[in-house]
Amino acid sequence: MSRRILWLILVMLVPVLALTACGKELPFDPPAIGQPTAEPAEEVAGPCAPADDGPMAGLDPRGAQVVWWHSYSGAREDQLLALVHQFNSGNYCRISVSAENHGSYEELRDKMNVGTLSGDLPGLVVGYQRDQALYGLDGGLADLNPYVNDARWGLTGEEKADFYSLELGVHPSLDNLRLGFPLELMTIALYYNQTWLTELGYEGPPTTPEEFQEMACAASGSTEDDTGGHVLQGDATEMETWTLALGGSVLDGAGTGYAYSGEPTAQAITLLKGMYDQGCAHVITETHSSRVFAARQAIFALGSTSELPYYESDVNELAREAGRNADEWGVAAVPHATAEPVQLVYGRDLLIPATTPETQLAAWIFVKWLTSPENQAAWVQAGHYLPGRVSASEHLIDYMGQNPRWAMALGLLPHGAYGTELISYPFVDGVIERAYGAILEGADMAATLDVITLQANQLQAELMVRPE
Repeated sequence: MSRRILWLILVMLVPVLALTACGKELPFDPPAIGQPTAEPAEEVAGPCAPADDGPMAGLDPRGAQVVWWHSYSGAREDQLLALVHQFNSGNYCRISVSAENHGSYEELRDKMNVGTLSGDLPGLVVGYQRDQALYGLDGGLADLNPYVNDARWGLTGEEKADFYSLELGVHPSLDNLRLGFPLELMTIALYYNQTWLTELGYEGPPTTPEEFQEMACAASGSTEDDTGGHVLQGDATEMETWTLALGGSVLDGAGTGYAYSGEPTAQAITLLKGMYDQGCAHVITETHSSRVFAARQAIFALGSTSELPYYESDVNELAREAGRNADEWGVAAVPHATAEPVQLVYGRDLLIPATTPETQLAAWIFVKWLTSPENQAAWVQAGHYLPGRVSASEHLIDYMGQNPRWAMALGLLPHGAYGTELISYPFVDGVIERAYGAILEGADMAATLDVITLQANQLQAELMVRPE
């Protein structure tokens, strides 16, 4: 155990022990799953006793131990440890969660891939939707539908309605298994420079594709070099973002394959290709979009709301280096042809690996506790992600006042459409990047989109072959 973690545990334990010695209540609320009994160790009936009927009849989570593999560091890990300590100290089921850092997210994913084959799995892990599909195909994850819908241990109708994104984590390509439960959300938003827009005579960011093109071209024409408009990403996320904003989808009707040949995708690429040809959109690969945006080489950039801290840091740093005041900027919905915005939303979910029924139930009890509105509010403040629950905002009033751009991002979540979850998507991204570049340089767009669709579906079919 590192000195830093040991120090953190001691810091948290000292006030708890002191309060207990003085006969005072502990400084946290126990999980909302019932009232404690006087002798919880001898409890026969009560909030954590096994159910008498239903799919989890007889399962006893009391005293279970859950190991949580994670890749968080810094403030996120500090917050994680504090919440785990709070749960361990106050939950009536006497469940013990142990958090283990397993390096980078890539290292964690590699270990999970090995574990799904070897059976060496933790009780809890965090993963993106595409990772869930991979783990789930190999049988490494529990289906969470029985837990979410269980009469004893599950969510009420009111609780279900409080989540922005319960559709996330459900996989049509895997018989609609629910392999993840929302922990933190992100959306792809339009970063815009309001100071620059004001200089050009515009009151606010664009809301339609036509306004977007007009403003980007005006900004490009106001610079001395060949930049200034919109910075292109040239990847699968950008293609999906614009397809959604124009009323389409890059998936087929069943959600189990790809359909990049649809008209909304063609319209999206036509818009961006036209702006590229006019010099109003540029591909800049040497540096991150936040630096390009901060350097006034682009008035617009698409980016994840998880990148808000990077944009803020870069805007302030480059303004300071240039000896000027930092520009006013913000995040807005992607310009859309639909009546309301359609935002690409994705995130990291809590996953329960396939271990033992008792461990899985204990992990679910912790998941339910961790994703309560109060705990969601505490969690997102440590990493500037967006919460999975609507009512978490009631506990974030001060935080929103101190972080107005984060509040802008939060306001986009009700317009969410959920991102591609197919197992092949990381590989399809490479196909799209190559094809996207070819279209910008003059390749036939319709034929190229047909090729993307064909190759993407071939990749999906190959990767969906279940292990023997």
